[in-house]
Amino acid sequence: CAALACEDVLVSGMTATLNTNNNSIDVQWTTGTGVQGYTLRWWEKGSSTINTRTLDASSTNATIALSCSNNFIYRVELAAICATGQPGTFTGIEVANSQVPQISLQGPDIICGTSTTELRSSRSSGNQWYRDGQVLAGATSQALTVSEPGVYTVRATGAAGCTYESNELFIVQN
Repeated sequence: CAALACEDVLVSGMTATLNTNNNSIDVQWTTGTGVQGYTLRWWEKGSSTINTRTLDASSTNATIALSCSNNFIYRVELAAICATGQPGTFTGIEVANSQVPQISLQGPDIICGTSTTELRSSRSSGNQWYRDGQVLAGATSQALTVSEPGVYTVRATGAAGCTYESNELFIVQN
């Protein structure tokens, strides 16, 4: 039997899951036949830094420790290493960092007179709201009712102790 060409050695059953308890991505896959090992690579989407790890042929899982980056999406790719020592075709998955809070607007972004609008964090707990870069004392719930114009953000602390900051949301007064 002829050896498989590098491009024909594929990884199957790959999954990647964010583990918020220890700020990592857990990767699993099914071991292939005729594989000499695996090349795992990952990066923060939008970054030019690619991290790489070589794993032995019996591997079926790996854990990627993440920095406390505010990046929202990670790209994880895995390729089997074929007989030539070169990686085959990479299989990839994007993993969203659900710890980074996202602000949604529950009303208009323009305040008139004494009107208010509501902002909501995608995180149910661990929130601290800011207006124009200043802490809003006592504003730690998921929702925030605002009556003043400004640039609003929310920071949330994850289970592993990392603090993540949301996108900015502008509220103007008419």
